[in-house]
Order: sequence, then structure tokens, then C-alpha cells
Amino acid sequence: MRDNVGKALQSIGQFGIFEEYTKHDMAHIDAMLETYDWLIPQETQQIMTSAEWLMLTLATYFHDFGMIVTRDEFDRRNESDFPAFVDQIANSLKLDDRDYESHLSGLSAEKRERFLYQEFVRTNHAARIRSWLSDEPKRELGFDERVCALIKEVIGRIEPTFIDDLGYVCESHHRNDLDDTSRYPTDKPYGRTAAEAANIQYIAILLRAADLLHITRDRTPSVAFRIINPKNPISLLEWAKQQPVRTVRPKRVINSDAESETRTSADTIEVHATFTEGRGFFGLTTYLQYAAQELKKCASWARDSAARSAVEHTFPWTKIDTTHIAAKGFVAKQFEFRLDQHKVLDLLTGHTLYNDTSVVVRELVQNGIDAVRLQKLIDNDPQYVPEVVVRWDAKARLLTVMDNGTGMTEATINENFLHVGASRYQSDEFKRRFPEFSSISRFGIGVLSCFMISDDVRVLTCHPEEEKAREVTLESVHGQYLMRVISKSSSEIPSEIQAHGTAIQVRVRETAQLQDLRKILRYWIVVPGCDVFFDLNSERERVGHSSATEALQEIVRSLTLRRGNLTEPPEVRTVNYPGLEVAFVVEWDRWFREYSLVATPGQSRNAVFDPASNALASEHNEGLAWAGTLIEGIRVSARSPGMVGGGVWAMANATGLTAPRTNVARTALERGDEFNSFAEKVYGAYVAHVRAEVEDMQKSRGLSLTRAVFEVPYIARAFLGNGPEERSETPQLLSAAQKKLPVYVLEDTTGRRPTSLSELLTVQEFATVDNEVIEGVDSLLSSLRRSVTMREMFDFVGVREFDLPDVPVLRLGRSSSMLFADLFRAMFEVTEIKAIEHSTLECRWRPADPSSRLWVSNFDARSRQRIGMAGLHEFNMSDRVWAPVGPVANHGTGDAQLVRISDDVYILNDHPALGIETIAEDTPTWMTGWIAAIVVGAIISRDPNLRRAERYAQRDRVSLILSGLRNSGLLTVFKEESVVAAIEKMSTQILDPRYSWRSHGSSEFTS
Repeated sequence: MRDNVGKALQSIGQFGIFEEYTKHDMAHIDAMLETYDWLIPQETQQIMTSAEWLMLTLATYFHDFGMIVTRDEFDRRNESDFPAFVDQIANSLKLDDRDYESHLSGLSAEKRERFLYQEFVRTNHAARIRSWLSDEPKRELGFDERVCALIKEVIGRIEPTFIDDLGYVCESHHRNDLDDTSRYPTDKPYGRTAAEAANIQYIAILLRAADLLHITRDRTPSVAFRIINPKNPISLLEWAKQQPVRTVRPKRVINSDAESETRTSADTIEVHATFTEGRGFFGLTTYLQYAAQELKKCASWARDSAARSAVEHTFPWTKIDTTHIAAKGFVAKQFEFRLDQHKVLDLLTGHTLYNDTSVVVRELVQNGIDAVRLQKLIDNDPQYVPEVVVRWDAKARLLTVMDNGTGMTEATINENFLHVGASRYQSDEFKRRFPEFSSISRFGIGVLSCFMISDDVRVLTCHPEEEKAREVTLESVHGQYLMRVISKSSSEIPSEIQAHGTAIQVRVRETAQLQDLRKILRYWIVVPGCDVFFDLNSERERVGHSSATEALQEIVRSLTLRRGNLTEPPEVRTVNYPGLEVAFVVEWDRWFREYSLVATPGQSRNAVFDPASNALASEHNEGLAWAGTLIEGIRVSARSPGMVGGGVWAMANATGLTAPRTNVARTALERGDEFNSFAEKVYGAYVAHVRAEVEDMQKSRGLSLTRAVFEVPYIARAFLGNGPEERSETPQLLSAAQKKLPVYVLEDTTGRRPTSLSELLTVQEFATVDNEVIEGVDSLLSSLRRSVTMREMFDFVGVREFDLPDVPVLRLGRSSSMLFADLFRAMFEVTEIKAIEHSTLECRWRPADPSSRLWVSNFDARSRQRIGMAGLHEFNMSDRVWAPVGPVANHGTGDAQLVRISDDVYILNDHPALGIETIAEDTPTWMTGWIAAIVVGAIISRDPNLRRAERYAQRDRVSLILSGLRNSGLLTVFKEESVVAAIEKMSTQILDPRYSWRSHGSSEFTS
């Protein structure tokens, strides 16, 4: 068996896979077998059975077999789940993975493919060997039939159940479920005698530990790549390159009674290594931190099984001593950040973190809600009624928060409740047992908030696994505490928690500011998902609602809205996504027959809700904030979801594993993929409402398409505000959502339809047509009670003066233009301008290419930055002027130099301003175009100084413009005489088919 296994393992590293770093040959197996000599305590070696030694030896032989890759397997890699694995890597790279991404991008296509398959195999190699040991290898994991046949030949005719467990043990060294004794039993018989039974869990623990600890010069563990490589691959490369580790052994300690004698430590392993370069040092020490954590888990698993099953196998190792790891040329001492526990606890219990004493109530209640939700999941009993009770004794100033949830064992109290930052719900073991459970508590510091208001905290808890209740009294955050054991039937234990549950009693200091508890509870606890009650003076009141919709409906009912044309009360609409409920307020406008989104009342950008003073809520609505973002039903913010001020009057409740994470103080959401998804769905709910309104206005209310689209900016006004940068937490996502609003009408040969900026991007070319007839027809179409196209209208009245373009025609409505002008200008640009008898202007448009823009504007901030100017303060330019910097076709414009398209002025190709010369040679086109736009903008501006100059003389206007350019610093870039010549040749006439010809400052101008 040894010879056959050795030959097979020699193939690891062929074909460019696993060839760089790590050895998985017989030397690795021999090193692990030697490690067992000291890793297994002598007393345990004496009781281990033949079946256990055989299982341990075979698992050691085969645990890395899954890393064998033959050429045939690699050639058939796409038959496995490898393609999906590659897609997953591409989709999951975050900012922290830039080094990893850089490493991938630096590889050739062939090497990248081999590297990625190496990662696929490394990730799955433990599962692969279990699959290969079975009768039906899984194709999705990849395999070669010849390797599977070799394994069968090597193992021979061993009992099938034993082989199944061997597969579990081999797989276990890359799993985190060794506490599962149903998978890894502590007493598994394979025959009639005691020698034929095995503690499978203990064998899995030994295999895991020995594999972790084989880090001497001949090998870097494969798990190290998973732990370190995504963060700092250089550290790992240096570690492997330098081969620094000399030995790993039990720590030597000196006996206190005889200094010359030494013994081995009972729980500590020491590592001896010397580096010649510092980066490898960090790689190894980072790995050893991980290894030490894994050893602690192994010891905990073995200890728990010994307590439950009375097995005598022990695993004492819990620490790794790294003091013997050095780097040449560096100070012979390891430095690290240290915490001042006293000061850190003061920070966590004071106003620095929370700045609000009401969070004490929130933290205690949300802990209770987590406990009852978990108990319901564990019980799966329809008779169980989860309940959290908040009780306030004003005379004794005693606050009690009680739940009939899971309760706490003594171990939970010690390892989680009293362990700052160690939330039970965030542990790997908990997540494995309850993978779908999403807790409100995350940070393990909530109980510390009690010391903001109290120096006397009493905890009573009952757990079904323990015969008696536990009591812990906390009198100071810096003290040490005693635990008292009490009979569950004692009168000290509330009857509600005697079966299971926890009661926390907080005696509030006289000086502590904890005002109206009823308002505080109603503010924070919105959709608890269980019964929450507030007991005051023997009266009980329910807290919270069944949904965000119900909560928002109560708020709406409690307010008196003073709106002149409001004949019906506002309504609450709801959009539900998986894990997210979005409720928002709409109101019916009886004149325009539409449901518009309602803005959040009374909010400003800097408004902060104070639940004690109820600053943002009506004095009559008893603690209800207008809007809010909820995570698992607990309020995080009182603002409109996804906004920093104003916004739609709405409430959103995110639940489950996809919910956004909050900051430590639970006052805001952390940025990340979950938050972006949350914001996109909230904004999407508003867009869906607007689109539904446009459809209903046509189908159910008898309005035309043109009229319905014209109303969109008014329906969505609360969603649009004053610009995404001023109001949204995610301006880009808000802008993307606003681009989906149907604010334009697009007509082609198939008909007339609403369209959005996003949809318009899919149209390769479209046209706009402006003249007095089009304006009149558009107004008429808006007034009709059915949807009619312009082509149908022209045919009906017999208009033959001009034909509509052969591409889709876009109508730029006035209201839409004002609200969406900036977005439209950034996304599209004119490619062709065609004037027809000075009465019609037809323009062709295309999606803008940022790398080759055709136009530059006088308002272009990027151009100012490229020249180094802070701004043009000398001019009060009211018109946005565009100058061509790329090929734009003009037809039929005659001697016109300027043309107005929508609300902007465009300079035509032969305009004198385009000839202004710069002082430097080889001036880029964008710069000459930009100065042309500035000069023209100044000339046609409504600035009073320029208007007065026009009345007197041309030279006065030139002088005033030159002064402005000089003071703005532009005359250091452009030639003054060239500017003067251009101004003298300019005409102020603007071709605008809606008003015929017009000239600023002359009698020909009409407005």
C-alpha cells in the first residue's frame, strides 16, 4: 500500500498544477505519522484501538489524494463544475482581492487556466477523495477513472462501512463541522470486538491538526493558500521560498524545582524558524494565528465529546508559541498592537459609541427577539408563542427585559455573553448549525450599553440542557463576576422563563436620562416578528407591527396633512422582494387624476431623530417617526430608505442573510453589495409605481400617452428632488434608477411608446424635430383621450409640408427637459443638424462616446480642471452653449451661426469663435471648442453689464468680455487679438424654429 500510494502522490505537481509551492508526497505522510507520536497523549495512545490506528493511517495516506490531477482530467475540466467556479471567482472579487486579481491578470491564458483549475482542485480536494472512495465518483468534482481504480486496488477488500467513514475523515480536514457526532461518531463499531470500534471524531481531529502543523522546510500547507493568498500572496511566496521552519514540537518548559530539568508543555506547541526577509515572516505568523484558532476548536470538540459521551480520548493542544520565529536584521522581538481593556470598555459603554441612552432598550430587546426567533426554529412547535416583555417599575427605577427564548448555558454566558465582541450568532459553529438564521445582533457588545444608565445589572437565565438556572450580577464593566446557581422553581425565577429564557434587570441610575419608554420602544421596535409587550403600572401594551406596511399606515393615519386639493387620505403601497419589504406613501390628485409619490414630511438633510424628544414626529403620534430603514424589523434610521435627506415617504424592512449590515452603533448601513442591492430595490419600487401609473392613466383613466408621460416628473417629484448628489446615499444607483423613468415619448413606424433614458441607449440613432406645427400637434395629442401618433394626425389633417425622419422620433417635453437635461446631455449628443426653410429643425442623435465626444460645453467642469481654472466668476452665463469638437454635419442652416436645440445653444461649424487661436502650438480641439463656447455664452448672456454695453458700442462689449477673460486667466492661454477678431465677426442671431429668428439685444428678438 505504501509503495502504491507513494507512486500516485508523485504525480501531484505535474502539468503546471501544484508545481510551485507545496509537497504532498510520502515525506508529508511520514512527517504527519511522526507528529502523531507527540500529538496524541500517551494515555490516549494506550487506549486507542486497532480500528482507530488503521483509520488514522489510511486517512493520513489518502487525505491529499484529491490533489492528483492527470492530463486526461485536466483536458476534460469543462465537464466538471470548473466553469461555474471560474465565473464565481470573477463575480466575487472585491477590493480586498486586488492582489489576487492582479496575479490572475499577469498570467498567460494557458497558465491562468491551469492556475484556476489548481484553485478549483485545491478548494474541492477533500471532497474529491471522499467522492473517489465511494462507488460513484462525482463528475462535477472532476476525476480520472484510472485514479479511482488505483484507490480501489490499494485499499483492497476492507469493510464498506469503514471505507465510507474513511471518506468522511479524509474530507473533514477541510470542513468545519467536526462537532457533528452524527457524521463523526465517537464510538463506531466495525465488528464484534472492542478493537474493531473507532472514535471517528478523534481521528478526524488528529488528521486536521497534523496536517495544519506540517509546516517545516519541505512543505507549505495547502490550506495556507486559502487563508493568506487572497490578502497577501507575496508573504506566502516568501515563506515558501525561504523554507524557514526548522521544527514544530511541544513547548519545552523548565521545572520550577530544578532549573536544569525541562519538560514538555501540556497544551502549547512551539515553532522554530528564521527568515532572511520580513514579508515571509508575516505570511507564517498570519498562518499560525489561524492554526492556533483551529487547535482551540479541535480541543473544544474533543472536550465536549468527552463530557457528553464519556470517551477518554484527549486533545490538549490549544496554543502556539511563536517567540522562536525570527528574521535576520530585525529586532529580536515581535511587536503588535495592544488594547487598553479598561479604556476600550469605557468607550464601548459610554456615549462615544452610541450617543443615545435609548439604545440600551433597543439592544436588550433585540437580543431577546433573536433568542425567541432561534427557539422557535429549534422547537418547530406550533404551540410555542415567542414573547419579549419590557417592564418598567418607575418607583424602583427597575427596567426588566425578559424573553422566553433559548436561554443561556454556563458556557454561553462565559464564552459569548461576557466575551466582548464574541457574538454567539457569528461563530462558525452556529452558522453551520443554523445556516439560514439571520440575527439582529452581530458585534457581541450590546449588553455593555447597560452601563450607560446603570451600575447594577442582574442576569437570570434558564437553559433546557442545564438542571438549574444561572444568575450573574454585574456591578461594573471593569469588575469580575460571580455566577450563582438557583433552582428553576425558585420564586426568584420568573415563571415565564423557567422552561427556557432570560431576564435582564437593569437598575437605572437617578442621573441617567431615560425618558418615555413607550415612545422609545415604538421608535426602535417596528416589526419584531414576535410578541413584544410593554408593562407599565400593571397595564400591558403591544409594541410593533406585523409589517412595515402596517407601521407606515398607522403613521399616515396619525398625521393631519394640510393640503388644499387633498380630497382623499394618502395610501400606502407595497412592493415585496425576497428578504425586503418596501412600503411608500402615495396621494391621489383629483385634478390630474394620478397617484403621486409623497415626500417625507418635515425632514431636512441634517435632521437627526431623537427618540427621547421625538423631534421629527408630530407631538400627537406617540413616538412614530415619519419614515425609516429597518433591519430584521428594528429601526436603523428614521430617514427615507437610501436617502440622507428628504426623499419619498417610505419605510423598508430588510430581513435574512441578504440584508445590509449595520455599523457598530446601528445608526447607519455599511456600504457593500448587500447595501447596493437594498438601495436598487428600494429605488426600483418607486420606478415600478411610476411606470404602473403611466399605464393606468392610459388604460383606466382615459388619458393619452403624451399626457401620461408629461405627468411623470410630477408623479415622481419626491423621488427626483434636487439631484442625486445632494440627497442619496448612493448617487450612482439613484441616478441609474431615475434613468429608468419613462419621461420621453418615442415614435417610429410601429407606433408611439413611453421610453426612458436607459431604454433610449438601446436605440442606435433617433431624431428630434422642432417647429411650430410639431409643438401644436404635440399639445393636441396631449389633450386627446386616446393615444394617436403624429403620423396619424398629419394624415388626418392632410399635412404634406414635411415628412418625419426615417428613424425613431423623440419628443423632449418641457418639464422632462428641465428635470433630466443634465442626464440627457451626458448620455447623448447631436450628430447631424438639418434646417428646413428656417421653420423646421431636425437633429440626429446617438449615445455619447466618452472617449470621443463631438461637443464641449461652456459649463464643462472637466475642461476647467484640465486648464487649471477654479471657475469663471466674471460671467453670469445663463445659456448652455455647445461647440463642435468632432465631425457634425450641418444642412440648410444658411448663414446662421447659432442654433437652439431644446434649451441649449449649439455653435455651427463655420462660427468665427471656432477660429480663436491659442498661444501654445498643437492645441487640442476640445480647448478651442471650449473657449468658443465660453465667448459665445458671454455674448448671448443676459448679464446686465453686457446688455448695457450692447446698447452703446461694439467696442464696449469687446472690452467688457476681454476684461472677464483676462480676470479668469484665459488670456494666458488664448491670443487676445484672435478673440477680438472673432467677437467682431460674431452674430447674435439664433436659429430657433419655435420662435423663427431671434437676436439678443435687437428688435428682432422674440421670446
